[in-house]
Amino acid sequence: RHDLISTWNYELDSACYYMRMLYFFYQSLPTHSVLHQPQVVQSVEIMIDLWIAEQQHENDVYPQGPYFDCINCNKPYRYPGLQRNGKGTPTNPKSGLTWTGFRPSDDECVYGYLIPANMFAVVVLGYMSEMALHVWHNPPLAKKATKLAQEIEQGIQQYGIVHHGLYGKIYAYEVDGLGNSLLMDDANVPSLMSIPYLGYAYNEEVYQNTRRFILSKDNPTYQSGQYTSSQKGVTTKFEGYGSPHMAKQ
Repeated sequence: RHDLISTWNYELDSACYYMRMLYFFYQSLPTHSVLHQPQVVQSVEIMIDLWIAEQQHENDVYPQGPYFDCINCNKPYRYPGLQRNGKGTPTNPKSGLTWTGFRPSDDECVYGYLIPANMFAVVVLGYMSEMALHVWHNPPLAKKATKLAQEIEQGIQQYGIVHHGLYGKIYAYEVDGLGNSLLMDDANVPSLMSIPYLGYAYNEEVYQNTRRFILSKDNPTYQSGQYTSSQKGVTTKFEGYGSPHMAKQ
C-alpha cells in the first residue's frame, strides 16, 4: 500500500538501510525531484513512528495513524516461532532502545535489543533530522528523529556496554535491558565489527576490546577448520566468524 514495501519478519536494519540510501542519494543529487515525493517523507515518518512504538514492545504498544493500514497493522507485533507466542523474550520498555525480532542474518534474536542495529538507527536518525530540516522543511519530524536518536544512544551507553573478564568493557551484541546480554557477533552488517563502517560515534577503547573478543575463540561464532575438495583433493584451512547457523555447516 502507498507504494511502500513491508516485511513481516521484522528487522530493524531494513529501515536503516532505506534511510541511509535516501541520505546518500540526497548527498549526490540534493535537488532531485524524487526527494520531494510525498511517499518518500511518509515512509520515513512510518519508520520513525514504528521505532518509537517498538521502544515499548514489552507493553504491546504499536504505531497508529493513516499510513498504518496493512494486514498486520493496528495490533502488537507477533511472529510465529518467537517465544511467548510470537512476542519474543522479555525486554525493558524504559531502556530507550528500540526492539527487533530478527538479525540481518534472518536469525531470530535471543534478546530483543540488537545493539549494532540500534547504533545504525542512531546514525540514520541523524541523517533524517538533517533532511527534515533542509529538504522537507519539517521541524517537528526533525525534532522527533533527534529525540529518538538521543534516547537510543542513552540506552546503548547504559545497557549495550558490558564488562568481560578477559577483554574489559565491550559492546554486547544483544541485550534485554533487564541485565541479560549476548556476547558474540554476527558477520552480517550491521555487526559489532562494522561499527566504524556504520558511521556510529563509538568509544575507541571499547570497540578495540570488542574487536579482540570477536576475533577470538571466545566469540561463539568464531570458527576454524579445514575443507578438502572432493574433486581436486586440495585441503584448505580457514578461520573467521559468521552467523550461528553457519556453525552447523
